[in-house]
Amino acid sequence: MTPYRGHRPRTRGFTLIELLVVIGIIAVLASMLLPAMFAVSQSAKVANADALIKRISVALDVYFKTYAYYPPDYIPVNANIINFQGTKTGSPPGYAKISIPTPAYPPETLYYYLCHRFLSNQHPMLSLRSGSEAMDINENGLPEVVDPWGRPYLYNRPQFPACLVNEYNIGGNPFHNPETYDLYSTGADGQTGDDELPPISGPTFSLFCSRAMNDANDGNKEDDICNWKK
Repeated sequence: MTPYRGHRPRTRGFTLIELLVVIGIIAVLASMLLPAMFAVSQSAKVANADALIKRISVALDVYFKTYAYYPPDYIPVNANIINFQGTKTGSPPGYAKISIPTPAYPPETLYYYLCHRFLSNQHPMLSLRSGSEAMDINENGLPEVVDPWGRPYLYNRPQFPACLVNEYNIGGNPFHNPETYDLYSTGADGQTGDDELPPISGPTFSLFCSRAMNDANDGNKEDDICNWKK
């Protein structure tokens, strides 16, 4: 006797039209959600940039209280920099000095004087996360303090001391905070002021920093994050 075998119900697949409709719906939803997600991402970066500016400001204030002046915003090549971790020698006793092989621009001097081991090996005035808040963009061995977009923070301090104005200041006196310092990020578009800045990279690093602080409009674009707007 032949055993009874039931027939399996035939399953109906999706037609090409149905698949295209589903794909279209997904595309429409994505086009609606992606701008909102991008806006949230940018808002988070702005908040992080603002928070780091405040942390840098606290460190700069600590530096000022310690040394009675703000750190330089530019160090020329082969300049003699005090090694505060060294031993005082000579008469009168003084710290040994070291030289740097390349010029240091504002975001590098911020790192050097607030984070570098020569200033404070065990207790830096500012601690940064390497790769996100500190990066060596131009690969000269001295990292820069960078914003969430991977671009260097810009810093300009009052001219001091008078005998070293041309050596240790890149932009003259600050335009917005003449008694303290200007500190700002170029924001999402990487532009500030009237001068067109190049996309930041190792070869364009010095040009980016120099152009970014050339007139009183620098830091005044709508998306710039600045210490004088707080």
